Amino acid sequence: MLGRLGLRLAVAGITWTLLAPRSFVLRGSRAQTRRHTARMAEFGGGESGPRMAKDAAYAEAVQAAWQADPALKGAGPFSVEPLLYQDEAGRARLHGRVVRARSGSNGAGVVVIHTAVGPRDLYLHWRAEVLAAQGYTVLIADLLGDEHGDGWEPEWNSRARQPLDDRALSRKRMRASVEALAATPGVDHKRIAAMGYCFGGRTVLDLARPNLSSGPAVESEQAMATGGPSPAAVEWLYHASSFAYAAPSPVHEALVEATFRRCRYDARCASEAFQEVATSVSAYEESLSWWCRRCWEDRRTKEAADAVKRQKSPMHRAFALSSYCRFGATARRAATSATRGVLSSGGSAELLQGWQRCRVARARPREAAEAAVHGAEPAQSLDEGLELCCGDLRCMEKLMELQPSLKEGMKLKTFEAE
Repeated sequence: MLGRLGLRLAVAGITWTLLAPRSFVLRGSRAQTRRHTARMAEFGGGESGPRMAKDAAYAEAVQAAWQADPALKGAGPFSVEPLLYQDEAGRARLHGRVVRARSGSNGAGVVVIHTAVGPRDLYLHWRAEVLAAQGYTVLIADLLGDEHGDGWEPEWNSRARQPLDDRALSRKRMRASVEALAATPGVDHKRIAAMGYCFGGRTVLDLARPNLSSGPAVESEQAMATGGPSPAAVEWLYHASSFAYAAPSPVHEALVEATFRRCRYDARCASEAFQEVATSVSAYEESLSWWCRRCWEDRRTKEAADAVKRQKSPMHRAFALSSYCRFGATARRAATSATRGVLSSGGSAELLQGWQRCRVARARPREAAEAAVHGAEPAQSLDEGLELCCGDLRCMEKLMELQPSLKEGMKLKTFEAE
């Protein structure tokens, strides 16, 4: 059946690794919280339903951003219906959710593929509502067979995802999801799109590749793969500090920067450029992920500069800059803007030195701690260690392990941006 579908593929948010000062976490009023709780219950969450978030802070951040999303202002109401469909072995064990507006459908469908934690995720339902508000019928697909939100448990998740290391098997489940949406009443089987986040982005890419063992993925001249940043979709991730900090290696930074200068926001151009040099699928996907991040940063340098200006100390300013910018090109632009006309800031050169220190300390805390002890200018006090570690707790813990004398008679300080 899939061969008859006019399928369009969109890869969204591939392997984003975003972190920001915790004070930016969004918080709603009690009235908002009650509305969010009701909305969670509608999607099957709440105390009696499946687990829908990794923890309370994550749920709060998603719900607050969901509530404030201008794309949903005046939209709805929406219907949410469970869709049980068959996996590649013909067993009815995949638990999807169909989200649509109660009126105003345009007949087109979108399959949304989850991250590695599975389909029971408030964030996916938020994004599904945004698509449904535009008239699409949305299937939040289930590739793990996760009815109760067990994907948030590492042990269960590892067992469920292990079979999907077989990329052909992964693609079969993706095809099953597309076919399930195509069979849904009110959906035009010739007008279906697919998009995925992180793990789901890889799966959508697999569906687009014709060289896997299960045969051609898409038999339509309309098929295409697109990528790039979606700031509205990832903004809350930044504010909620949802993922661990990461920075590109020098090799990746040089490759991605050259590709960005050549292709800008053209996903097809970037994809072809990375395919030319990639030695494996994982290397290709990592490069494409960092290109997405580079695109996102290119649109956020003014925000980065404004965040830096709000901080009161050199370390806080460097920390804020390292949160927004993982690439030297965007960091230089933001630093120049943030220090222009500010004589007391120490200038962009000093800010960029702090940015580089923070980037290393947060992405490679062990390496930063070892440098703080054995480097050319080792830390002589806890305050100096805090500065060299850019306040990263993991770096500080390693620093104490390497140089116990620093904590004698002193209370460990931890850093949180203002």
